[in-house]
Amino acid sequence: MSPISTTAVAYRCPGETQEISRAIHLGRLASHYAGCLRCPHRNDAGTLSGRQLAQLTNWSERRREQLAFAGHTIRGGYRDHLGPSEVRRLAGAFGTWLFGRHESDSSRSRVAVGSDGVVTTAEVHAAATEGLRFSGCDVLDVGFVTAPTLVHAISNRSLDGGLLLNFLSQPLPQLELRMFGGGAMPLSAGGELDEVRQRFEASSLRAKRTAGSLRRQAVTDAYLDQLRPVFHALRPLRFVLKTASRPLRSSVQELIKQVACRAIDVEESNEASARRSERDDTELSERVVALGADFGIWVDAAGEAVHVVDELGQGILPHAMLPLLIWERTTAAEPDAQDVHQDATRPRFQAEEELDPTAAEMYISLLSNRADAAVQRGGRYWFTREVPVVDGLEVLARLLGRLSQSDRPLSAVLADDETSR
Repeated sequence: MSPISTTAVAYRCPGETQEISRAIHLGRLASHYAGCLRCPHRNDAGTLSGRQLAQLTNWSERRREQLAFAGHTIRGGYRDHLGPSEVRRLAGAFGTWLFGRHESDSSRSRVAVGSDGVVTTAEVHAAATEGLRFSGCDVLDVGFVTAPTLVHAISNRSLDGGLLLNFLSQPLPQLELRMFGGGAMPLSAGGELDEVRQRFEASSLRAKRTAGSLRRQAVTDAYLDQLRPVFHALRPLRFVLKTASRPLRSSVQELIKQVACRAIDVEESNEASARRSERDDTELSERVVALGADFGIWVDAAGEAVHVVDELGQGILPHAMLPLLIWERTTAAEPDAQDVHQDATRPRFQAEEELDPTAAEMYISLLSNRADAAVQRGGRYWFTREVPVVDGLEVLARLLGRLSQSDRPLSAVLADDETSR
């Protein structure tokens, strides 16, 4: 007979500070608690039945498959794959990765954190802040923002990085995280995002023994200031706006209140906007035609990718749209003057069906080629300000400015641009 062990086992869920009893541990295993996936005692299943053990194994395998580090995002099913505990650990892993980039071990990383304003993201927003502070980062909480607003805050304040959280409701409830490093360069799979994943899986969460500081500051007005000059003397254009981004809707309403333009069919509630997280080209086209709008635009939940349809409801391909956007009004006294910039990345990236560069590769390409703009698969339009950024609101601003140069409809402007090339 084996001797009875008198050694007490300390049960503590990953990412939590308080110990729990074995009974709670077994209960959490049976209910597929989020932290159980990485629990060092997950094989201590006690009296769980064979069926429960099989369900636990299948659940663990699904979780590993569905927490996806892909492209420039981390995405997982809300609570099932990506809840507060995972977000806290991911933020901590990001914080330790940032610390490893510092030349001086005595310095702290300064990181901005923002979210989309959906009620569901409130608790994970707080969890991300906790994870970053625990890892030793000084956190600037910028509240409800789009990705371009966060990028502007990182660049304008010379921060070391930023983290954005978005909630997507379709096809299933999901959380999506975006991470940005120094210079607001997006972290992408196949590069720095893989390094964060390694730290996450290795539970490497603390770079310094003391927690970082926290302060809050609104940054949206500073971001909008760089777009306000375009919103002057515009035609009374009417456009359909479809987006799940509450911050973007608010920004559009703020920018157009001093001009005669009107955004119509805008979703106002969080519940309604959550249903717009997936693009619906047919619905957008039908609404534009039915309402007699000048054009329609869909923007994703992060405020980055867009899809535009003309007044006839015809979708516009990104590489056909880009030349229309590359213009700059010189002075108010010369409203028709243009300065057409060359897109130095176009030879490599214009044919989006041929190549699919990562967000990090696009960022580096714009800098190295000194390009003003570029287009990427999925309607991601890049513009270079202080740093390269994907910005759906700038697409809208430039489109309104270009259409205000004449009384011609969007389809005619596009046809003229195509003929001139």
